[in-house]
Amino acid sequence: MDETDPSKQFPLIDLIPKREIEALSFVNLYPEYDGRGVTIAILDTGVDPLAKNMQVTSDGKPKIIDNIDTSGSGDVETSTLVKPDESGYVLGLTGRRLKIPDSWKNISSEYRVGVKPLFELLHSTTKKRVLDKRKQDQWDEIQSRCLAALRSELAAFEGSSSPSKEKEAKTAKEDLLHRLKFLEAADKKFPDAGPVLDVVTWNDGSEEEGVSGWCVCVDTSFTGDLEKCKVLRPYKEKLDVGRFSEEDFASFTVEVYCNGDITCLVTTGSPHGTHVASIAAACDPKNPELSGVAPGARIISIKIGDTRLKTEETGTALCRAIDYCVRNNVDIINYSFGEPAAWHCSGRIYELIQFAVFKHNILFVSSAGNNGPGLRTAGAPGATVDGCIGVAAYLSPAMKKAQYAIDSATGTTHYTWSSRGPCTDGYEGVTISAPGAGYASIPLTTLSGEQLMNGTSMASPNAAGGLALVLSGLKARGACYSSVSIRRSIRTTAAKMPNHCPFSSGPGSLQVNKAFEHAVQNCCHILTKVHLKPVHSKQKHRGILLHKKRDFKKPTRSYISIGVEFPEGYPNEFKVELSTKLSLLSSQSWTVVPSFVNLSSISCGFWATVNADTLPPGCHFAEILAYDAECPAYGPLFRFPVSVLKPEKECNSYEFSQISLKSGQVSRRFLRPPRGASYAVIKVKSLSSENTSRLTLHCLQLPECTPYSKMELEKIMILEDDATRVFNARVVPEELMEVTLAQQVGWTPDSLVDLEISFHGLELSHSSFSLSHFEPPQRVDIQSLLEHTSVNPSVALKYLHIPLRPSESKIAPLSPERGDVFLVDKQVIYTLELTYNYTHAMKEKEAVPRCPYLAEQLYESFYECQMWMMFDSNKQLMGTGDSFPSNYSCQLEKGDYVIKLWVRSPNHDDLDKMKSLPFSIAVKLGSPLSIDAFTRPVAVKSFQFSTTLLAPDDRLTLYLAPLPDEKLPKEAPAGSSLTGMVTFVTDDAAKKVDNYPISYSIGPPPIAKKPETKEKAPNEKTFSEAMRDAKVSFLQKKEDLPEEDAAKMYEELISEYPDEIPIYMAYLSYLAAKPDRLKRSRSLVITLCEEAVSKLPREELLQYFGTRADARDDSVDAKEMLKKRTQLIDLLQRQGCAFLDDEPVPTSEVEKCWNLIRQLVDIFETKSCQPFVMKYLRHQKLSGFLLHRLTQELDESSGRATMACIAEQAADLGWTHVADRIRESTMLVRHPPKYPLL
Repeated sequence: MDETDPSKQFPLIDLIPKREIEALSFVNLYPEYDGRGVTIAILDTGVDPLAKNMQVTSDGKPKIIDNIDTSGSGDVETSTLVKPDESGYVLGLTGRRLKIPDSWKNISSEYRVGVKPLFELLHSTTKKRVLDKRKQDQWDEIQSRCLAALRSELAAFEGSSSPSKEKEAKTAKEDLLHRLKFLEAADKKFPDAGPVLDVVTWNDGSEEEGVSGWCVCVDTSFTGDLEKCKVLRPYKEKLDVGRFSEEDFASFTVEVYCNGDITCLVTTGSPHGTHVASIAAACDPKNPELSGVAPGARIISIKIGDTRLKTEETGTALCRAIDYCVRNNVDIINYSFGEPAAWHCSGRIYELIQFAVFKHNILFVSSAGNNGPGLRTAGAPGATVDGCIGVAAYLSPAMKKAQYAIDSATGTTHYTWSSRGPCTDGYEGVTISAPGAGYASIPLTTLSGEQLMNGTSMASPNAAGGLALVLSGLKARGACYSSVSIRRSIRTTAAKMPNHCPFSSGPGSLQVNKAFEHAVQNCCHILTKVHLKPVHSKQKHRGILLHKKRDFKKPTRSYISIGVEFPEGYPNEFKVELSTKLSLLSSQSWTVVPSFVNLSSISCGFWATVNADTLPPGCHFAEILAYDAECPAYGPLFRFPVSVLKPEKECNSYEFSQISLKSGQVSRRFLRPPRGASYAVIKVKSLSSENTSRLTLHCLQLPECTPYSKMELEKIMILEDDATRVFNARVVPEELMEVTLAQQVGWTPDSLVDLEISFHGLELSHSSFSLSHFEPPQRVDIQSLLEHTSVNPSVALKYLHIPLRPSESKIAPLSPERGDVFLVDKQVIYTLELTYNYTHAMKEKEAVPRCPYLAEQLYESFYECQMWMMFDSNKQLMGTGDSFPSNYSCQLEKGDYVIKLWVRSPNHDDLDKMKSLPFSIAVKLGSPLSIDAFTRPVAVKSFQFSTTLLAPDDRLTLYLAPLPDEKLPKEAPAGSSLTGMVTFVTDDAAKKVDNYPISYSIGPPPIAKKPETKEKAPNEKTFSEAMRDAKVSFLQKKEDLPEEDAAKMYEELISEYPDEIPIYMAYLSYLAAKPDRLKRSRSLVITLCEEAVSKLPREELLQYFGTRADARDDSVDAKEMLKKRTQLIDLLQRQGCAFLDDEPVPTSEVEKCWNLIRQLVDIFETKSCQPFVMKYLRHQKLSGFLLHRLTQELDESSGRATMACIAEQAADLGWTHVADRIRESTMLVRHPPKYPLL
């Protein structure tokens, strides 16, 4: 068609790529092999069942057959049982009265109720939209009117009052000002926490096949009118879907667990999961071009992205998900998640994936990661778990045209950010490649039908859809296959791409047609279901990776052991008969292997020799291929990768000139920083005066047992007009370093740059530093080996780490119904729940909770779960975190907090040993603390270290001294420590990377000197006085004492000791202990207070406290006067409260109490007076003063009752928007009825 014709046809087929992997031609050839009969589990952030093209398969069956949340973030505890009253209402946990419709059937007379804040279920963009809409509809207009009315009232006061009423006018004006101040701050003081849902669960006893009888109704009316709300059954039973509201447009489904004690509201945590599912299997019957790769496949959505953790995955979620997939005979798992990992082939998740893949023939397809262009960046589990199909991402010309609006002549290229192999143990890292972008469906809550996304997250479902086509055909034909044979087929038939790089693409792009033909032709091979597992016999590595100095001194010989693993139920006679003659080949001449090896059920092996010493600098790849000598057409039975990363000749600096980079092209250099290097300076200079370059610089080192994320520098830069960019990178001396430059895919024209790398720094006696307040200064030996270097140590201690030990611990078995079972050996899973108490006493607010023993481990962890939650004293959730503590922090006010930590494992004994597991709170200091350095091990000013210039090979010694006591944080409890970084170089840019961790153990605080006091003669009590005091204490504390007995005890005491004020106060406390008792005794309280007040020296107290402190009579006992004042104030405020509760209120008596107290103290600032203050202000209708006091009280205690009083006052003033927000949102979120579920 003419390219100038505006009516030219849009390439719809390329919005979700299918041609590149032969999916389109395969479905055209075999229309019924379009995924039918295949189930794909999408382990992600959830799939919207109402999303575009996600309703039916190509043959009209429901597309999504189950929708569950294994993360726990949607769980609602519904263990509270309630019975409807005579009018058919039950009380929900929000406090709303819920009307039970007459049409509901319930096999029990009781309903289960729970509560869930809606915003805990929505993702951030939807939450913001709902907040904005609520503010517009429920706040802004009425708030504006109320503020205008108040300001008008204030304006009316100016010059309007007469002198005789000046005092009253002043009070009224102050009250208005307090109201105005409150209302202006209300939006921030009581932020909208979103709607809070009541959840009702019951069983209607349905006997329909496949129906459990469980029903769930969520009060989406937010008024308690359940007649207007939809009743849902668990999704897989009736495919029921609900929607919270038109504003959020968010769909949800339900699940019920543990006999109704847990109800799960299943939502989408982000658009990611729906987009992934759409690529794999969307079906558009009207426009097949817009369908996914396998439109006939069915989907199971499993939400493993925890909404509480910004949709990050957790061990618990993943383990439950794999359990579900095994139990429900899922064919393919797509997992577009992953993280860096320090170890390969270890941990509980590793065991479960292996079990699912090799014992149950589930294809586990996973994204390789988005951490390229450097090598060794493929993450877990795609690269670290044997049996996973790790998928890399590429971009084809057709995709550029349809998705990116780029009419480019350049061919297919890998995205530069797509992670590369090899794995740290030499394993390939990338199994296969697939298109890594697509315009696909997203949840309706986004108010958009589709979106363009790219990443290996998109390549993985593209491959999963392609594999669904292969399995669909194999199932239809009744052909034998296994996860092992499918993996062999896709790798044997993969298509190499232009400028093929095995580290980037594995064997190449998935080819569905050829993979299917290969699987059909070889379905009867004796090893179709047998997994051959070659490993390095000594290191147990899955490949050979050579990059150390010793690897290039002479040829390397390695013994490769071939393990044989059979699937579940494999017949013993077949195991005995297994005898396959393997023909061995090497893809490169520098790797030498024997010609043959004989394979039986018992492991065998062979020696391989790698001549890496003969290779030039750069990256090199070879494969050891094992064929069936009698059936070589089957292709390799296994591939054992050999990777060589050989650095340039070692020196202190390098220059690489005239590096030319095309779109998507990558240029790598391997270097070995010399001994004495601690940082590198990298310069990138553009050689073009006309073109603008968009480049990625990626520097990477991987010391042993270190994830790639810990030692990498990645910078995206735009270079214009001969520009030069300079970067500093931390380096480990003598450890292989990769420096990679890549031009962004789709960026034209070509780039031409120079690259310079130079090494600098110091060699230290320590790689980390640990000081103690009770140890001598720490010695540090420093040597400069490369150049003249200025030395001046600088220490910045930025965090205070407060250690905690559990106050409670308990271990309990979990319910297999929820998937909490160890699949490998059917063990029950146990959970260890630890409770820690923490008092935040620092003014700094940012705190990072962490469990040091379990931190930084997820996929490699041997424990399933390590999640913590922090709560304030009202049970409000302040924050949640898991494996990666640096991702989660809490903003804390001063106060008491509770941390709950859950650890899960099938091993009860392991958990039992962790009952005293330490926990830590890292509080960021307002300003860092510094440590001084000295030339001698004494903190004497004359020996203080000053900047010193070191020549090459020169050495010096310095000492880091303990902090002075006055510098230590006063709030630090015993056992605390400080952490930060120390630098020794003087260059400011270098300090940012050339630094070392330092910790400082504080120990117990100094003992404070007691102030000198004059000794007083002991005032011993007589026996009768001691008995009197004991009775007074008993009377005050024994709330349940019968009133007759209490009155009798009071009368006996007061008759014997008529002037003892504590007796009056004890009896008054007894009367006030119960509201109904106090109400009955109001007159008695007034009389008792009057009697007690008359026995106190009121005038003396007024005179004494009315005199300045420095002018008071020293002969008067100050403590005794303070004691009597406290007694008088307490009696007066009790009497005032009793007067105010009387009808009618004796205003003159109230004023007497009020004025007398005000003469003695600031009544508003005295805590014991607050009940009287609140009642007095209400009586005087001084709402502004009352709101001011309530707000102050809320800041101090954040009590539910206080917040309810504020809402009541706001409602009385006509500020319904404030009252409704507090009652329906803020208060319910800040004061939940109980701790949430894990």
